[in-house]
Amino acid sequence: MPTNVPPQYRDAEQRFREAVSVQGKIAALQEMLQIMPKHKGTDHLKAQLRARLSKLMSDLETSSSGKGGRTDQPTLENLFFFPRLQELRQKLVHTN
Repeated sequence: MPTNVPPQYRDAEQRFREAVSVQGKIAALQEMLQIMPKHKGTDHLKAQLRARLSKLMSDLETSSSGKGGRTDQPTLENLFFFPRLQELRQKLVHTN
């Protein structure tokens, strides 16, 4: 079904494609959602844009919450390099 979006929507869509930062993409998506006409021909497009916006917002949240810390869990291979963790390494080796 045709969406019949106005030229301002196409401009916002172009800004979305050219945006490098997550914040720029989010701003362009929000503008696209505001400009898009509301009728049954745009329901699927609106759902796609909202899903994309939700994913970008969660990506932005996870990237900003991990400031200054290690996010990955230590693996058995990493534990071999830390001399203080010999006891823990031995426990892990014996339990596996």
